[in-house]
This record gives sequence, C-alpha cells and structure tokens, in this order.
Amino acid sequence: MRYAVTAEFRYDYAAPVVSGRTLLRLAPAGQGSAQRCLVARLDADPPPAERTERRDFFGNAVTGMAFRTAGRSAVFRLSAQVERRAPAPLADLSPPLARLGAEVASVAALGPLAPHHFLGPSPRVRDDPAFARFAHETLAREVSVLAGLRALGARLHAEMRFDPAATTVETDPAHALAARHGVCQDFSHVLIGALRAVGVPAGYVSGYLRTDPPPGGVRLTGAD
Repeated sequence: MRYAVTAEFRYDYAAPVVSGRTLLRLAPAGQGSAQRCLVARLDADPPPAERTERRDFFGNAVTGMAFRTAGRSAVFRLSAQVERRAPAPLADLSPPLARLGAEVASVAALGPLAPHHFLGPSPRVRDDPAFARFAHETLAREVSVLAGLRALGARLHAEMRFDPAATTVETDPAHALAARHGVCQDFSHVLIGALRAVGVPAGYVSGYLRTDPPPGGVRLTGAD
C-alpha cells in the first residue's frame, strides 16, 4: 500500500530572532523490504540561508537549516510518498528471557541496530526502580522475550488511561506510571523502561500514524 504523508511543524518564538539553526528528522525512514520512502520534500518558511542533507548514525535523513532573517516564527512542511508492505505473521522465535543476557553479551557488533545501544538509561528514560518492579510483577523468568513484550504491553493497555491533560513532554515516565495515565509518549517510555530493566533492548521510534475513526467520526490529524 502506498501512503501520501503531509505534515506541518511550526516554531513560535517569544521575541523576534535574528538568526538560528535547526536539525530536522522528519522524512519517514526505510525499514528493509517492509517500508520504503519513495520521495520526500521538506520546505521552510522563511527559506533558509543554508541547507545541508545527511544521514545520522541510525540511518535517519537529517536536514540542517540556518536562518539569518528576523522573525517570530518558522514553519516546516513535509510531503512524502511511502510504500508499506503488510507484515508477515510474527512467529515467536525469541529466546527465554532468562537466556537473553548471554545472547546480547555474545554480540560483538556496534552498528546502528546493535542491542547494546538500547540497554542503558537515556535522557528521556532514566533508571528507576518503579520500572523494574512493574516488569518483575508482570513477567516470569521462563517467558520468551516476545511473549514478555506482549504481556507488558497488555498490562499497560489495561491499567494506564489515555489522558492528554495529565502530562507534558517534560513529564518523567516514572511519574506517568505511578499515576497510571498519560499519552502515547508516556506509554512508550514506560514500556521502554520496563523492558530495559529486565535486560531487553528497547528504544523510541517516532513516526506518522494513520487513524481509523469510528463510524461517522472524523479522521484525527495533528499531534496529541
């Protein structure tokens, strides 16, 4: 299936700025044969004085822009064509959770997908005993990694309530877990923290979501 992706992002400043630089990672990424970004275009208003294109360590398209005109806002517009293939049924070939540590330790590579990059604390997901408690309460040591992932996700879905007024982008995920409510970002960060706490590599992946509205409803556009 082919998707047309359009998005608009806006910076508003409290006072006029005379210059600025920004790095943008907005183009959909490729995912092997499952997803291909056929074309992507990124425009800015005002137009940048400088523009660079590169790939970062993880393969994301990075656009750098520099501005030298005074203003109180900047708008970035993305248009892209993405081809997606339906995923094949996922067979559970993952090792038991108790054996995962040894398997990860045997990986010598340090490329973009090496598990070692996704095990430790990160700026948005710090070590917190609450994540370990949540994971250990949910999982048995003999469970497979994939089954454990599904069990944690199911518990989050059952116990946490979606509430766009409960948190901000700065809310600590441990606080969202304790309160049992938040938004998609909070759910993701709690799951990442719980997985890392039991030795499962996990990281945050952003993207564009096509929603299916209820009968008679309007398709959601924008950010939560």
